[in-house]
Amino acid sequence: FLNLAERMGRIQAQMSEGQLERITVECRGDVTAHPSSAITAAVLKGIMETISDEAVNFVNAPVFVQERGVAVDELKSSEHEDFTSLVTVVYKTNQGERILSGTLFGKSDPRLVRLDEYQFDAIPEGHMLFYVNKDTPGIIGRVGSVMGLHEVNIAQMSCGRQQVGGLALTILNVDSRIADEVLDQILAQEHITWARRISLGEA
Repeated sequence: FLNLAERMGRIQAQMSEGQLERITVECRGDVTAHPSSAITAAVLKGIMETISDEAVNFVNAPVFVQERGVAVDELKSSEHEDFTSLVTVVYKTNQGERILSGTLFGKSDPRLVRLDEYQFDAIPEGHMLFYVNKDTPGIIGRVGSVMGLHEVNIAQMSCGRQQVGGLALTILNVDSRIADEVLDQILAQEHITWARRISLGEA
């Protein structure tokens, strides 16, 4: 769970905008058998490695966060919901908050399963693209064309949506870093309202 938690912290820090004010780490289900302080430290390490130039580890990450005046909350419940174990990170800034949830499939296979109101199944590794669009035909094809034009290979894709004809979230795992030009062209596509590239450094 520490690896999952650290990746979730890194994703939240790359995805969110504004001045960080509060981090909430919630553990539900079997994960509560592990020390919640260790999971929180892993989340904070992932965040601080992303937003700070300091040499960060599990011990000093909570100190760095405290020095920045960021509040940290830990919540835990042994009750099960949709997953045997679930870790949720709420990242609140002066521009709003973003909710990211993850779990383990088996004993060591990390998955992201929720971003805000969207539910999906995505692998948090390597280089990723998250984008939101109006749920209308042709968007995935146009994004794929942009990727192909710039020789960015799509390895995996996961989707979630609120309702038919509403907004949809797509998560792509790709084999190389997404350049500024590629991101700009994706954001320029009709009906795409938001996009973020994520790099977890394994590829």
